[in-house]
Amino acid sequence: CDYNLLFSPAAERVWERIDRPHSEMLLIVDEAHNLPDRVRLAASPSLSLKRVRDGGREADRRLKVPLAQLEALVEQLTTHKEEREIDARGLTGVLGRALELRFTDLPTFIGEINKAGNQRLKRGRSSALADIARFLGDWEAINKGDLRTASGGEEAWDRRLRLRLLDPAVVTAPVFAQVRAALLMSGTLQPEEFYRDLLGLEPARTRLARYPSPFPPENRLAAVVDDLSTLYNRRGEALYRRIADTLGAMARATPGNAAAFFPSYGLLREVQRRLDGVKPPLEGKRLLVERRGMSADERRALLRSLENRNALLLAVMGSTLSEGVDYPDNLLQSIAVVGLPLPPPSLENRALEAYFEQKFGGGRGRAFSQTYPALNRVRQAMGRGIRSETDRGVALLLDFRLAKPPYRRFLPRELQSIRSEAVAATVEGFFADSA
Repeated sequence: CDYNLLFSPAAERVWERIDRPHSEMLLIVDEAHNLPDRVRLAASPSLSLKRVRDGGREADRRLKVPLAQLEALVEQLTTHKEEREIDARGLTGVLGRALELRFTDLPTFIGEINKAGNQRLKRGRSSALADIARFLGDWEAINKGDLRTASGGEEAWDRRLRLRLLDPAVVTAPVFAQVRAALLMSGTLQPEEFYRDLLGLEPARTRLARYPSPFPPENRLAAVVDDLSTLYNRRGEALYRRIADTLGAMARATPGNAAAFFPSYGLLREVQRRLDGVKPPLEGKRLLVERRGMSADERRALLRSLENRNALLLAVMGSTLSEGVDYPDNLLQSIAVVGLPLPPPSLENRALEAYFEQKFGGGRGRAFSQTYPALNRVRQAMGRGIRSETDRGVALLLDFRLAKPPYRRFLPRELQSIRSEAVAATVEGFFADSA
């Protein structure tokens, strides 16, 4: 089943249907590296000014006035365009006082709008009231490890209150503590201690194990291109052209498909523009590009295009194409990981680092919020090439930082260092030896 069925408020109904005590359950979590972010995402709702206005239009006379008060409060809090942290208890108190004349307390008001919203849903209609009720219910349940923010924008849809769960263990730890045993597994579950602590597993009950790959090591070439880096102070025309030239060389030297995974859509687009001018050209290789917001049908069509085995795919680390898609039958023979996907500075990332540093100490705040998640995305992208014992492939890391601490010890031991001008000969030689 999906993670959300066991690691969310809906889990109570799932356990009721299972009709067995937690203590009899063995819980197996596949692709467990995804669990922390999935839990955080599911427990991080937002409420827009537009949605509050939609709820006001749905409401009956008794609910219209308090919803107008909620609208005024959201409007007041979202006047600043930049995202800022707000006082969760203060907002709850202000809203509660505004409702005192009509409802006994905030939970009663939430219950009333939820009832009205559910009546619409039962009639097969959408309901902003149900969305508002869910958000306010989550907001009222103030937990340690939450970040509450407000941000503005040009449109009412952009003006939002956001609740972000920083600590996934708030949700996961109680589940793992109650089951008889749990098995968490993934091809990129390193460092194991990071996932144990992040998910709130009890150290005394937890065994950490790492198993060697069953795939022949001679079937893979892994190398760092150590004269390239996507550090912000190095970005510009010269870097974009060098990356494009390097990817062109890799694609031309690869007998089948090649792929490049980027840390952001912005960097992908910059390199894509320069690939049009790569000399010599891609020599018959078709350029396939992932776009932000692609539909499932569009992604399937893009993947079908790989079946001709004459393409260079450009995609983003952390997306479905770099983690959620299998590429069978050696569909990708060469892979380039372009840069290090560290998150850009933001209010949420600063809050994450501060929270984990306070919780775990020892400088682990940055490692837990940035270093280890970025490394996981790098390893996931590298792993798209070799999916069986018979696959052969090249993985190139286009950033010298990945050959240095703290990243190097979590990457393949046989990792080589090469220069960008040696890419074509290196890739061509590898596939010539395997012919």
